[in-house]
Amino acid sequence: MATKNDKKLKPALGSQAGHTYRSEIYGYSNVLWPEDAQFFGQGLKGGFQVYDEIARDGKVASALIKRKQKLIGREWKLEAPLNATKKEQEATDWIREHLSSIKFDKICVDLLDAIHYGIAYSEILWDYAGDKVVINTIKPRVKHAFVFDRNEKLRLLQNSADMSGEEVSERKFIVHKYRDDDRRPYGLGLGYELFWPSQFKRRGVAYWQKFLDKWANPVPVGKVLPGTSEADRAQLVNYLQTVNESSSFVINIGEEVETFESSRSGTAEYEPWKRAWDEEILLIVLGETLTSMVGNHGSYAAAKTHSDILDDLIDMDSDLLSGTLNETLISWLVDFNFGGCRPPRIWWELPADELAEEELAIKRAERRKAELELYAQQKELGFEPVDADWISKSQGQEMHEIKAALQSKADVLKFPISKKKSASFD
Repeated sequence: MATKNDKKLKPALGSQAGHTYRSEIYGYSNVLWPEDAQFFGQGLKGGFQVYDEIARDGKVASALIKRKQKLIGREWKLEAPLNATKKEQEATDWIREHLSSIKFDKICVDLLDAIHYGIAYSEILWDYAGDKVVINTIKPRVKHAFVFDRNEKLRLLQNSADMSGEEVSERKFIVHKYRDDDRRPYGLGLGYELFWPSQFKRRGVAYWQKFLDKWANPVPVGKVLPGTSEADRAQLVNYLQTVNESSSFVINIGEEVETFESSRSGTAEYEPWKRAWDEEILLIVLGETLTSMVGNHGSYAAAKTHSDILDDLIDMDSDLLSGTLNETLISWLVDFNFGGCRPPRIWWELPADELAEEELAIKRAERRKAELELYAQQKELGFEPVDADWISKSQGQEMHEIKAALQSKADVLKFPISKKKSASFD
């Protein structure tokens, strides 16, 4: 039987089995590279430029902005550690005041770029204020200027010739990742899934432009006698193109062309094509469509459900961002200025749904009223709960019995009764 002293039960401290797998992926290189298909053959800069192009799509941009704003719109809280000491409470209050004095919301928006790109870097410019180390500013940095070595240490690329980079100072850069794992040290942004929807939508625009050009503008046709010189034909073509810049052609007199336009039936509209890919983009970024594309359909219940789905995504973004800030910025501020203290915890509070809270309060009041009526009926039959605190538990608050003498109806009615006769309306 195994005992607590059995060596097999002791954890292998400091060892990482994942390094064996990474050796198979990255070979003999000391630098870890992104595995996303967008980066293959394009390098870091070219790969991130692909993500830039995706973010230029109007629907992608608006959806990403909405997702960021939903989080930044919440109120952030800084909570002291459990059973905080006086010094830990002082550290919490000071950091809360300091973060409120800088552009903290913008700093968080910059870090939330990781949702699309998979990773975001921000550099902290430290300063002194009296005896405190403070944040002067925090600036976002270009993503293709950094790499990770095999130990996931951040390195800064100084030039394109040396791709191994140089070590950066500790507690200098905040690195926020989205969906990172052993195979993806640079995270995996939503741009990975948005690549094809945005591409198909963009190509559809090109075909739609050709379609409009063909159907909206007439195609001019010039006719010449057989044997006309090429120079005269070219001169006629140039003239026709002044009429229609996109297309024109020349035929010999006597030759016939059956049709100058494609025959079709039904409709050939771009809007359904565009809408299909816009909805696909919204599903990828927001997890739903009704909050952004209600149109002429949908209902309050469906929109509320979709809004709850989006709130779940925002909760995830909040947890990831707070985790990054708690491990870096908040901990560093405590170590610099309040050494030996446990750091506070930053988080974003979910805004209250006042309508839902009111509906819940009404339902609870109705339930409590029904329980009191049932209790009164049981008491009339000669029964009462064994638990003396039953009524307090059912009402959700501590209650006590009023031990007062029963009053008559005359004693209860304290207000004066008028002796004047009421008017008759017979």
